[in-house]
Amino acid sequence: MNKKTNMPAPSNPAIRAKKAIKTLIERAKNNQLMTYIDLADAIGYHDPRPTGHVLWCVFAWCLKNKAPALSRLVISKGTGNPGVEELLVYNLFEIFKFDWDKMKIPSPTEIEMCRQWLEEEADDLEWHEIIAKFSPKRFLIKDLI
Repeated sequence: MNKKTNMPAPSNPAIRAKKAIKTLIERAKNNQLMTYIDLADAIGYHDPRPTGHVLWCVFAWCLKNKAPALSRLVISKGTGNPGVEELLVYNLFEIFKFDWDKMKIPSPTEIEMCRQWLEEEADDLEWHEIIAKFSPKRFLIKDLI
């Protein structure tokens, strides 16, 4: 907690999430996906494994701001699928057509506040329950079978 502003101190993933949001918005505007490896390079990681924490921050910011989940644009180089979101029937067109120019790039502190908000709201929920709670218009594959 920053004693002067009484705001949460941003975590390292929240700091890198700002850069990720900028990168992913550019990809969305150009109707492009990217791999975890490419995202890691873009945000200064040498290994893609820590990008999951960054993408959680991105996801939280998108949910809090009622924007499509930019995190869905990041896919595995090997499978072509996103991480846990592969359970979703997700319309990429929704991300590509969204007016990203109206969104202000958040500060790391704003991102951290969104992350903390989602952590509190999603306490003890499974991934699919989080999606159902915050993004009800998306469908789970299991619900369509």
